[in-house]
Amino acid sequence: MKAIKNKAGKIRKFTLTESEYMEHREEYGGLCVRCGYDQWGVEPDAEKYKCEECGSRAVYGTENLLMMGRVDIVDDGGADDDFTI
Repeated sequence: MKAIKNKAGKIRKFTLTESEYMEHREEYGGLCVRCGYDQWGVEPDAEKYKCEECGSRAVYGTENLLMMGRVDIVDDGGADDDFTI
């Protein structure tokens, strides 16, 4: 997982590999938009959950972030076909 930051240093988007995304779906993963922490046990549609790492109310469900356009999914590098949801 990679957090992409804007010029001000704030996280604007995350890049996950296909396998990271599938792990987030299966294990109820979320991401903190403040510090980039992977948090588990988060509902897919979560918004503003408290981050276990930085304490901010900035954890969103990974699928919610995907729908918001804040997650890009990239190929793991071993597959030739495109990944579709």
